[in-house]
Amino acid sequence: MTTFVALGDSFTLGIGDPVCRPGGWDWRGWAALLAEGLREPRLHNLASSGAQSTDVERDQLPAALQLRPDLASVIVGLNDTLRAGFDPARVSAAAAHTVGALRAAGAEVLTMRLPDPGRMLGLPGSLARPLARRAHEVNAIMDAVAVRFGTLHYDAAGDPATHDPAMWAVDRLHPSERGHRLIACRFHDQLAADPPGRVRVAGHQGHRLGRAPLHRPGTGPAGHGDQGTMVGRRPG
Repeated sequence: MTTFVALGDSFTLGIGDPVCRPGGWDWRGWAALLAEGLREPRLHNLASSGAQSTDVERDQLPAALQLRPDLASVIVGLNDTLRAGFDPARVSAAAAHTVGALRAAGAEVLTMRLPDPGRMLGLPGSLARPLARRAHEVNAIMDAVAVRFGTLHYDAAGDPATHDPAMWAVDRLHPSERGHRLIACRFHDQLAADPPGRVRVAGHQGHRLGRAPLHRPGTGPAGHGDQGTMVGRRPG
């Protein structure tokens, strides 16, 4: 069994990728899609809408550590860039503590460079430039965290596919179903191609992978069939 714990904000919660389940509509998202490509997955999605880096550190990290994950994701920073009190030092400290604690506990960790929210929203230059600077600062922080702790780090900001409008929901801040599938596929590719020489946590044996997530939209919700159990989903 592979225990996968997803930490972060609405980006990881799955907003933008609605699915109809027996109990009604719910969000699915890239983490659930990626879990479908793990062997015997058990997904705990701890992400919460509006979470900033310090919220993830304070509220989500303790619960994640109790679950003793084999695989964890920490994708955070977008909400920090949108707040008036943006503090790069605070983002850096929270991100380093969160990722470092998960790595020290034996988890493989996934991190990501975020696209520029101003560009995604199509804001005029006077509003877009400050957001671009903040996004650059957050990405530089996550680049440093990725190098320091040896995460699998997806550069969504530099991926040409990210800038296809079809990858984004109508609010332009959250991925569409196609965008969530893109993220899941990119992380699956990184897990599959993880080079043997990369530094791992002592004793970590890696992950057995199943099939890659499908790129095409329209498949059924995660957690059905023989792909394992998904738990901890939260409605939007």
